[in-house]
Amino acid sequence: MSKKVTSFDRNPTFSGHVKIDKDESQYVSSGEPLQADNKQFVSEDGKLICGSWECKAGVLQLTNYAMDEYCMLRAGELVITDEKGNSTTHKAGDSFVIPRGFTGVWDMKTTISKDYVIYL
Repeated sequence: MSKKVTSFDRNPTFSGHVKIDKDESQYVSSGEPLQADNKQFVSEDGKLICGSWECKAGVLQLTNYAMDEYCMLRAGELVITDEKGNSTTHKAGDSFVIPRGFTGVWDMKTTISKDYVIYL
C-alpha cells in the first residue's frame, strides 16, 4: 500500500465553534470557551492524531489528561498551572508537551490557536 506525506495547512480555517463537552479529563471552570478542530491526519490505528485547534478565552480544568500532546501555539496567550501550583506562560511561537496523566489548569487569556500532535 502506498503512503503519502500529509502537509499541514499554513492558515487553517476554523468554523462552527462549539462548546467544550465535559468528559472525565476536562471541564470548563470559567468563561464559555468555544472550540473548533481541524484534524489533518489520523493514523491507521487511530492512536496518532495531528491537526490545528482554536478556542475562545476561558479556563479548563484538566484531570488525569488521557493522552500525550505536543502543542505549538500559533496565536494567543495561555497559562498552564500544574496541581502543585507551578505555572508556565505560552505565547504564539512557543511549543510544549502536556503529558498523559497531567492534572492542572489551562487558562486561555485570549483566543488561542495551536497545531497539535496527540498520541492516545
